[in-house]
Amino acid sequence: MSVVLEFNDGWFVDHLVSINKDFEKTDSVCRTDRNFPDNEVNKIERQGCRNENKLASDERRTLKYECNPNLFAIWQPFMMDSQFDKTMERQNSESSCTLGNKRENKKKRKRRHSPSLEEVVVFEEHKRICCKLTAALNQLKKLTFSREYDSAASVFDNNLAARQAASVYGCGDVFVRRCQETLGEYDDISQPVRLDELSSDEAICNRLIENPCEISIRRTLMGHDFLISPQSRFLISDLSSLEPLLIDHTLYDCVVIDPPWENKSVKRKKKYNMLSERDLLNLPIRHLCSQNALVLFWVTNKQRQQKFVTEQLFPAWNIRYLTKWYWLKVTKTLQPVCKLDSDELTKRPYECLLLGCKSSQSNSIALNIPHEQVIISVPCSIHSRKPPLNEILQKYLVPEAKCLELFARSLLPNWTSWGNEVLALQHIDFFKQCAEQLQESRETCL
Repeated sequence: MSVVLEFNDGWFVDHLVSINKDFEKTDSVCRTDRNFPDNEVNKIERQGCRNENKLASDERRTLKYECNPNLFAIWQPFMMDSQFDKTMERQNSESSCTLGNKRENKKKRKRRHSPSLEEVVVFEEHKRICCKLTAALNQLKKLTFSREYDSAASVFDNNLAARQAASVYGCGDVFVRRCQETLGEYDDISQPVRLDELSSDEAICNRLIENPCEISIRRTLMGHDFLISPQSRFLISDLSSLEPLLIDHTLYDCVVIDPPWENKSVKRKKKYNMLSERDLLNLPIRHLCSQNALVLFWVTNKQRQQKFVTEQLFPAWNIRYLTKWYWLKVTKTLQPVCKLDSDELTKRPYECLLLGCKSSQSNSIALNIPHEQVIISVPCSIHSRKPPLNEILQKYLVPEAKCLELFARSLLPNWTSWGNEVLALQHIDFFKQCAEQLQESRETCL
């Protein structure tokens, strides 16, 4: 269960458990072709196996994979490298100084301008949210039974292991580039293509792909190895190629949207392509939602973005705004990843999730959705990876609800995922084979 604890104000979620649950059983083809890049399984088989005939006769196996736990090894609050270096220098300096000759470094005070009315309103709202999140976190700490969350990190290294794990390249931007190319038209895009019917070098962009199996599958696609979640569907495309989703004629009971908002920092560093408000208004949400659909929209803490969604975007889609939930990001010791009550408007340890439902008289979802809940979890060290919502939402949706995630970068069982990086976090580089099975592989091959 990814929901470790449910309490009055929300849920405490273990993202790592949620990921690992999907890959306890994985249909894996163990390749021995030396043209493929080495991976952990291949290295063991090539180095330790003396009976090549035996290996060839047992190429297909059911394996267990686990996500790299270091991706969630967030033990200390976030710091910029420069801030961390200064902190360490100050600590070293203080430890080497005696009380008599210790000198205080006086910082120049920044001149503060008088806040505008809008800034005052934003800050007052932030204080209100802080009170709510603090109360939820204190409630969780009283109920937490695991000693892990009460222990302190043994090494103060600015979450080095987590940052190193997040630096893995994976498949890079291979699918982003391929989506922008002209891939030609397929004979039939009205039906999903089964994953087991695709060859390893076959183009998969702009086609709806599905894994109908009850277990996950490890497959080579466009030169990279991926773990595909059980009973999942995905479409790799950009905004200009949403036809496979629309032609499929599936109406979804739940739609989660996590768009790449326009951002000055991202624009300056050119990290990824961003979407304008006009692009978001053109999303065909009306044609994807069922009569009683629940729509969840991730936004930043900018009031302007939140107003745009609630006052323009939702009405344009015939969606009625219900409430706002919060995702509070904490360390493994249950401390906010940055100062919760900071006056700085740019740094917040929480993100907002706006909830709305299809405007129809028969929609009963509005009555069941709780107001201003808090999702607490240790965040992934990979930028902007959101916590899993499938288990939380299950109790508020119809049985066997059809669910869709837009701008996804990973897959969920029984969900359809769309985006130009939809397989990015499914890459084998972010996983490892279960240690027990690796030992069995060694013993079998000797």
